[in-house]
Amino acid sequence: KKQAGLDLQAAQGKSAADMAADMAFGDEDADSDDEVYGTAKAIRDAEKAANVVPSLKSAMEELSGVDHSKIEYNTFVKCFYEEDPEIFAMTDSEVAQLRHKFDLRVQGEDPPRPVKSFEN
Repeated sequence: KKQAGLDLQAAQGKSAADMAADMAFGDEDADSDDEVYGTAKAIRDAEKAANVVPSLKSAMEELSGVDHSKIEYNTFVKCFYEEDPEIFAMTDSEVAQLRHKFDLRVQGEDPPRPVKSFEN
């Protein structure tokens, strides 16, 4: 159904970009991947019919799926914070005073010490 419409649009002199826009807003229930690949195919077909050199965007090919169960990944540890030496050197009483002064409430095991300035 859409292909027939695209052929008619091409015969009427619509550009590949115009036809792609018509396709992109046509079917609300279509899967987005199907729309993208269908649009890319329509643009390629229209450019071939018009003897236009394809652009990089329209030269897109479908990627094969990746089976992540067959790939062995390194263990990921989410710990990006590196404490500034000045913050590390604070005593427990200084940490308590800062938390009290700025009404900081922390929970959990070994929460990070408060930062004194943006330089830390």
